[in-house]
Amino acid sequence: MDTDLIFITSVTGLAAIAVVIVVLLPAWIAWMIAWRSGMPTAYRRSFALVCLLLSYGFIMLAGALLLPLDIFKTFIAPDLHDRGHVVLGNTIFVLAEQGAPIISFAAGLVAAILIPLRLSRHWIAITGFIRPDAAPPPAQRDMA
Repeated sequence: MDTDLIFITSVTGLAAIAVVIVVLLPAWIAWMIAWRSGMPTAYRRSFALVCLLLSYGFIMLAGALLLPLDIFKTFIAPDLHDRGHVVLGNTIFVLAEQGAPIISFAAGLVAAILIPLRLSRHWIAITGFIRPDAAPPPAQRDMA
């Protein structure tokens, strides 16, 4: 067997594993916060899934809010550059090219940490409200 094929296959496999780990980072963070907070095991799976979806929702919201910047990059920055406002045109272009992905990633990272921290205290009560048959443990009932 060709050594290049083995190398490329192993690198591709490692890259796929790395992508899965990074994509599921919000779920890993939520699981760790739920585990450290002493949340019952039955609630952890739904907690991690909801935190994952909310984190990706914040990434999509940040991307949607930065969409006008991409439109400015496409239509306004070249026109400004042609009219002699080179610095302003380049600033808009660089901010859209480099800033938008960084801001979206940062918003997702902040959401992946803050959402589980805020939601973990109330998760048992929320799921008890959604599923009345899954009542909170007696210690949690007295606090709520």
